[in-house]
Amino acid sequence: RIQDIDSNCPHGIMVLSLHQLKEPYQIEKKLHSEYSQYRLKKEWYKLSINQAKDIMVYLHNTNVMQDNGEL
Repeated sequence: RIQDIDSNCPHGIMVLSLHQLKEPYQIEKKLHSEYSQYRLKKEWYKLSINQAKDIMVYLHNTNVMQDNGEL
């Protein structure tokens, strides 16, 4: 997924957080919907630092799989 996103960015990307999720597509769809007003192009959004932090906290607390692959 990172390669797909990076290929569309002329500046490269920096991974701030990684999360293994049980339902990644549903969560991605929810986030795309919630932040649609901030979309610049395809997978790119213009968010504040606080919005990015809120997303990382949400991902950490929602449906995150443990290291052994279990919820």
